[in-house]
Amino acid sequence: MLEKHCCIRETIACTGINSIRALSLDLRSKMETVKLTMEREHERVAHELNMEVDKKLKMEDHQVYGWSFRLSRNVSKQEKK
Repeated sequence: MLEKHCCIRETIACTGINSIRALSLDLRSKMETVKLTMEREHERVAHELNMEVDKKLKMEDHQVYGWSFRLSRNVSKQEKK
């Protein structure tokens, strides 16, 4: 009886780990898809504003605000004038 009980525990443990791994892979895939979509939008906006990607229009991950676009300091100074 004790052997059956151990086999059931192992089966549950293996199933749990596999489902967690599958969920983790699914979430990573979704995150990568969202990141690619954000990068495409970054390129589209830079093109629409006639700015260089990553030189004048930056996409960054801020610890408070999350992912956002921002203008470089030089560009923002020019825009204020």
